[in-house]
Amino acid sequence: MAVKLSHLFFGVFLMFFVLQPFMVKSSILKLESLGNLEQAQKGDNVYGLGKVKQFLHTLGYYPSENEVLDDEFDDALESALEAFQGFYNLKITGKVDPDTIKAMETPRCGIPDIVRRQSYNDTKETHGHNHGMSHLVSNYKFFNGTPRWNKAQLTYSFIQSPYYRASLQVMQYVMAQAFKTWEGVSPFRFTEASQLGNRADIKITFDKIDGFGNFLAYAYAPGNGWLYFDEAEHWTTNPTARDQTDLQSVAVHEIGHNMGLDHSQDPNAIMYPQYPPGSIKRNLGADDVQGLRVLYNY
Repeated sequence: MAVKLSHLFFGVFLMFFVLQPFMVKSSILKLESLGNLEQAQKGDNVYGLGKVKQFLHTLGYYPSENEVLDDEFDDALESALEAFQGFYNLKITGKVDPDTIKAMETPRCGIPDIVRRQSYNDTKETHGHNHGMSHLVSNYKFFNGTPRWNKAQLTYSFIQSPYYRASLQVMQYVMAQAFKTWEGVSPFRFTEASQLGNRADIKITFDKIDGFGNFLAYAYAPGNGWLYFDEAEHWTTNPTARDQTDLQSVAVHEIGHNMGLDHSQDPNAIMYPQYPPGSIKRNLGADDVQGLRVLYNY
Protein backbone atom coordinates (compact mmCIF):
# COMPACT_ATOMS: atom_id res chain seq x y z
CA MET A 1 0.00 0.00 0.00
CA ALA A 2 1.47 3.36 -0.98
CA VAL A 3 2.24 5.77 1.83
CA LYS A 4 1.56 9.47 1.14
CA LEU A 5 3.49 12.07 3.17
CA SER A 6 2.27 15.67 3.16
CA HIS A 7 4.32 18.85 3.00
CA LEU A 8 1.89 20.39 5.46
CA PHE A 9 3.82 18.97 8.37
CA PHE A 10 6.68 21.45 8.02
CA GLY A 11 4.65 23.96 10.02
CA VAL A 12 4.38 21.42 12.78
CA PHE A 13 8.18 21.16 12.84
CA LEU A 14 8.55 24.90 13.39
CA MET A 15 6.08 24.92 16.25
CA PHE A 16 7.78 21.92 17.81
CA PHE A 17 11.21 23.57 17.72
CA VAL A 18 9.90 26.57 19.63
CA LEU A 19 8.19 24.55 22.35
CA GLN A 20 10.74 21.86 23.17
CA PRO A 21 13.39 22.47 25.88
CA PHE A 22 15.91 19.77 24.95
CA MET A 23 16.96 20.75 21.42
CA VAL A 24 20.59 19.75 20.96
CA LYS A 25 21.95 22.16 18.36
CA SER A 26 25.50 22.32 19.74
CA SER A 27 28.95 22.46 18.20
CA ILE A 28 30.73 19.20 17.55
CA LEU A 29 33.51 18.17 19.92
CA LYS A 30 36.55 16.81 18.11
CA LEU A 31 39.36 14.93 19.81
CA GLU A 32 41.99 17.26 18.40
CA SER A 33 40.21 20.22 19.98
CA LEU A 34 40.26 18.65 23.45
CA GLY A 35 43.70 17.03 23.65
CA ASN A 36 45.31 20.27 24.82
CA LEU A 37 42.99 20.29 27.85
CA GLU A 38 44.44 17.23 29.59
CA GLN A 39 46.86 19.34 31.63
CA ALA A 40 44.31 22.03 32.49
CA GLN A 41 43.96 22.72 36.21
CA LYS A 42 41.36 24.62 38.18
CA GLY A 43 42.01 28.32 37.78
CA ASP A 44 43.50 27.97 34.29
CA ASN A 45 42.05 29.71 31.27
CA VAL A 46 42.49 27.41 28.27
CA TYR A 47 40.91 27.68 24.85
CA GLY A 48 38.46 24.79 24.39
CA LEU A 49 37.17 24.60 27.95
CA GLY A 50 34.16 26.60 26.82
CA LYS A 51 33.25 23.78 24.41
CA VAL A 52 33.50 21.27 27.25
CA LYS A 53 31.25 23.47 29.37
CA GLN A 54 28.75 23.78 26.52
CA PHE A 55 28.71 20.01 26.04
CA LEU A 56 28.19 19.29 29.74
CA HIS A 57 25.58 22.04 30.02
CA THR A 58 23.65 20.62 27.06
CA LEU A 59 23.57 17.22 28.77
CA GLY A 60 22.30 18.64 32.05
CA TYR A 61 25.43 18.48 34.18
CA TYR A 62 25.11 22.09 35.31
CA PRO A 63 22.37 22.81 37.89
CA SER A 64 21.71 26.30 36.55
CA GLU A 65 20.70 27.52 33.12
CA ASN A 66 22.69 30.73 33.70
CA GLU A 67 26.22 29.32 33.77
CA VAL A 68 29.03 31.27 32.14
CA LEU A 69 30.36 28.97 29.42
CA ASP A 70 33.79 30.54 29.02
CA ASP A 71 37.28 29.02 28.92
CA GLU A 72 37.99 29.33 32.66
CA PHE A 73 38.44 26.12 34.67
CA ASP A 74 36.19 27.03 37.59
CA ASP A 75 34.51 25.15 40.45
CA ALA A 76 31.34 24.62 38.42
CA LEU A 77 33.26 22.89 35.62
CA GLU A 78 35.05 20.63 38.09
CA SER A 79 31.71 19.61 39.62
CA ALA A 80 30.16 19.01 36.20
CA LEU A 81 33.12 16.87 35.13
CA GLU A 82 32.84 14.81 38.32
CA ALA A 83 29.12 14.25 37.71
CA PHE A 84 29.78 13.20 34.10
CA GLN A 85 32.55 10.84 35.19
CA GLY A 86 30.28 9.35 37.83
CA PHE A 87 27.47 8.72 35.34
CA TYR A 88 29.80 6.83 32.99
CA ASN A 89 31.59 4.93 35.76
CA LEU A 90 34.90 6.64 35.09
CA LYS A 91 37.57 7.50 37.62
CA ILE A 92 36.36 10.72 39.23
CA THR A 93 39.14 13.26 38.76
CA GLY A 94 37.25 16.47 38.01
CA LYS A 95 39.65 16.96 35.09
CA VAL A 96 39.50 16.65 31.32
CA ASP A 97 41.50 13.43 31.35
CA PRO A 98 41.88 10.99 28.42
CA ASP A 99 39.08 8.67 29.56
CA THR A 100 36.71 11.62 29.93
CA ILE A 101 37.63 12.94 26.49
CA LYS A 102 36.98 9.50 25.01
CA ALA A 103 33.56 9.36 26.68
CA MET A 104 32.70 12.84 25.42
CA GLU A 105 33.70 11.90 21.89
CA THR A 106 31.60 8.70 21.83
CA PRO A 107 28.50 9.09 19.62
CA ARG A 108 25.35 9.24 21.70
CA CYS A 109 21.70 10.10 22.08
CA GLY A 110 20.96 13.81 22.28
CA ILE A 111 18.65 13.65 25.30
CA PRO A 112 20.37 15.02 28.45
CA ASP A 113 21.74 12.58 31.01
CA ILE A 114 20.91 14.68 34.05
CA VAL A 115 17.47 16.18 34.47
CA ARG A 116 15.05 15.91 37.36
CA ARG A 117 14.07 12.27 36.99
CA GLN A 118 12.36 9.44 38.78
CA SER A 119 13.97 6.06 39.26
CA TYR A 120 12.63 2.79 40.61
CA ASN A 121 13.34 3.90 44.19
CA ASP A 122 11.11 6.94 43.62
CA THR A 123 8.24 4.87 42.26
CA LYS A 124 8.33 1.54 44.11
CA GLU A 125 5.80 2.66 46.72
CA THR A 126 3.22 3.40 44.05
CA HIS A 127 3.95 0.37 41.91
CA GLY A 128 4.29 -1.96 44.87
CA HIS A 129 6.54 -4.63 43.37
CA ASN A 130 9.12 -5.33 40.70
CA HIS A 131 7.83 -8.58 39.28
CA GLY A 132 10.34 -10.97 40.75
CA MET A 133 13.37 -9.01 39.57
CA SER A 134 14.48 -7.62 42.95
CA HIS A 135 17.87 -9.25 42.61
CA LEU A 136 18.77 -6.78 39.88
CA VAL A 137 20.37 -3.42 40.55
CA SER A 138 18.04 -0.87 38.98
CA ASN A 139 19.70 1.73 36.78
CA TYR A 140 16.70 2.69 34.65
CA LYS A 141 15.06 6.08 35.05
CA PHE A 142 11.83 7.73 33.98
CA PHE A 143 11.11 11.23 32.74
CA ASN A 144 9.93 13.76 35.28
CA GLY A 145 6.29 13.07 36.12
CA THR A 146 6.61 9.50 34.77
CA PRO A 147 4.64 10.15 31.55
CA ARG A 148 3.27 6.94 30.03
CA TRP A 149 0.81 5.84 27.39
CA ASN A 150 -2.71 5.03 28.55
CA LYS A 151 -3.23 2.45 25.80
CA ALA A 152 -1.40 -0.59 24.49
CA GLN A 153 -2.17 -0.11 20.77
CA LEU A 154 0.10 2.62 19.43
CA THR A 155 0.53 4.07 15.94
CA TYR A 156 3.59 5.51 14.25
CA SER A 157 4.14 7.54 11.11
CA PHE A 158 7.00 8.74 8.92
CA ILE A 159 6.95 12.51 8.56
CA GLN A 160 8.38 13.99 5.38
CA SER A 161 11.55 16.04 5.67
CA PRO A 162 14.13 17.31 3.16
CA TYR A 163 16.79 15.73 5.38
CA TYR A 164 15.86 12.06 5.01
CA ARG A 165 18.95 9.84 4.65
CA ALA A 166 17.15 6.52 4.15
CA SER A 167 14.43 5.39 1.79
CA LEU A 168 10.91 4.94 3.09
CA GLN A 169 11.20 1.20 2.46
CA VAL A 170 14.35 0.94 4.58
CA MET A 171 12.79 3.02 7.34
CA GLN A 172 9.64 0.91 7.34
CA TYR A 173 11.65 -2.29 7.72
CA VAL A 174 14.09 -0.99 10.32
CA MET A 175 11.46 0.67 12.49
CA ALA A 176 9.17 -2.39 12.31
CA GLN A 177 12.05 -4.52 13.61
CA ALA A 178 12.83 -2.00 16.35
CA PHE A 179 9.20 -1.86 17.49
CA LYS A 180 9.06 -5.67 17.54
CA THR A 181 11.93 -5.64 20.01
CA TRP A 182 9.77 -3.77 22.51
CA GLU A 183 6.64 -5.76 21.64
CA GLY A 184 8.47 -8.94 22.60
CA VAL A 185 8.74 -7.90 26.25
CA SER A 186 5.52 -5.95 26.72
CA PRO A 187 1.79 -5.87 25.94
CA PHE A 188 2.32 -2.98 23.51
CA ARG A 189 1.61 -3.32 19.79
CA PHE A 190 2.76 -0.81 17.19
CA THR A 191 1.09 -0.20 13.83
CA GLU A 192 2.37 1.97 11.01
CA ALA A 193 -0.26 4.58 10.16
CA SER A 194 1.55 7.23 8.15
CA GLN A 195 -1.79 8.46 6.82
CA LEU A 196 -2.27 9.93 10.30
CA GLY A 197 0.76 12.17 9.86
CA ASN A 198 1.52 14.10 13.02
CA ARG A 199 -1.62 12.68 14.65
CA ALA A 200 0.10 9.31 15.07
CA ASP A 201 1.34 8.51 18.55
CA ILE A 202 4.98 8.31 17.44
CA LYS A 203 6.27 10.56 14.64
CA ILE A 204 9.56 9.61 12.94
CA THR A 205 11.71 11.93 10.83
CA PHE A 206 15.21 13.23 10.08
CA ASP A 207 16.53 16.69 10.90
CA LYS A 208 19.72 18.70 11.29
CA ILE A 209 20.99 18.22 14.85
CA ASP A 210 24.70 18.94 15.28
CA GLY A 211 26.45 17.64 12.18
CA PHE A 212 28.36 14.38 11.92
CA GLY A 213 29.19 12.71 15.23
CA ASN A 214 28.25 13.32 18.85
CA PHE A 215 24.42 13.53 18.90
CA LEU A 216 22.89 10.90 16.64
CA ALA A 217 19.19 11.16 17.47
CA TYR A 218 16.72 12.08 20.17
CA ALA A 219 13.13 11.29 21.03
CA TYR A 220 10.47 12.50 23.41
CA ALA A 221 8.26 10.93 26.02
CA PRO A 222 4.64 9.74 25.75
CA GLY A 223 2.28 12.57 24.95
CA ASN A 224 4.74 14.05 22.48
CA GLY A 225 6.11 11.08 20.59
CA TRP A 226 8.52 12.72 18.14
CA LEU A 227 11.65 10.79 17.13
CA TYR A 228 14.45 12.56 15.24
CA PHE A 229 17.49 11.07 13.49
CA ASP A 230 20.41 13.34 12.62
CA GLU A 231 20.67 13.78 8.86
CA ALA A 232 24.47 14.13 8.96
CA GLU A 233 25.28 10.62 10.24
CA HIS A 234 26.40 7.77 8.00
CA TRP A 235 23.34 5.61 8.62
CA THR A 236 23.36 1.97 7.60
CA THR A 237 21.59 -1.30 8.34
CA ASN A 238 24.91 -3.16 8.58
CA PRO A 239 27.85 -1.06 9.79
CA THR A 240 31.22 -2.19 8.49
CA ALA A 241 33.27 0.89 9.40
CA ARG A 242 33.73 3.01 12.52
CA ASP A 243 32.20 6.06 10.89
CA GLN A 244 28.91 4.24 10.22
CA THR A 245 25.94 4.09 12.59
CA ASP A 246 23.49 1.22 12.83
CA LEU A 247 20.04 2.67 12.27
CA GLN A 248 18.19 -0.12 14.07
CA SER A 249 20.33 0.09 17.22
CA VAL A 250 19.61 3.78 17.57
CA ALA A 251 15.92 3.26 16.75
CA VAL A 252 15.46 0.72 19.56
CA HIS A 253 17.00 3.18 22.05
CA GLU A 254 14.92 6.13 20.91
CA ILE A 255 11.69 4.12 21.01
CA GLY A 256 12.53 3.50 24.66
CA HIS A 257 12.32 7.26 25.18
CA ASN A 258 9.01 7.32 23.30
CA MET A 259 7.78 4.71 25.79
CA GLY A 260 8.82 6.80 28.81
CA LEU A 261 12.23 5.39 29.69
CA ASP A 262 15.09 7.78 30.28
CA HIS A 263 18.81 7.05 30.19
CA SER A 264 20.23 4.16 32.19
CA GLN A 265 23.71 3.97 33.69
CA ASP A 266 23.87 0.25 32.88
CA PRO A 267 26.24 -0.16 29.89
CA ASN A 268 24.36 -3.36 28.94
CA ALA A 269 21.01 -1.55 28.72
CA ILE A 270 19.67 -0.35 25.38
CA MET A 271 18.84 2.89 27.24
CA TYR A 272 22.53 3.54 27.93
CA PRO A 273 23.08 6.76 25.97
CA GLN A 274 26.28 5.96 24.07
CA TYR A 275 26.89 4.05 20.83
CA PRO A 276 30.55 3.08 20.27
CA PRO A 277 31.52 3.78 16.65
CA GLY A 278 30.54 1.04 14.23
CA SER A 279 28.76 -1.01 16.89
CA ILE A 280 25.50 -2.97 16.72
CA LYS A 281 23.33 -3.11 19.84
CA ARG A 282 19.74 -4.08 19.07
CA ASN A 283 18.72 -6.24 22.03
CA LEU A 284 17.18 -5.09 25.28
CA GLY A 285 18.99 -5.60 28.55
CA ALA A 286 17.42 -6.80 31.79
CA ASP A 287 17.43 -3.20 33.06
CA ASP A 288 15.33 -2.06 30.08
CA VAL A 289 12.78 -4.85 30.54
CA GLN A 290 12.51 -4.21 34.26
CA GLY A 291 12.14 -0.47 33.75
CA LEU A 292 9.27 -0.82 31.30
CA ARG A 293 7.50 -3.31 33.57
CA VAL A 294 7.76 -1.00 36.55
CA LEU A 295 6.68 2.05 34.56
CA TYR A 296 3.54 0.35 33.25
CA ASN A 297 2.96 -2.03 36.17
CA TYR A 298 2.40 -5.21 34.15
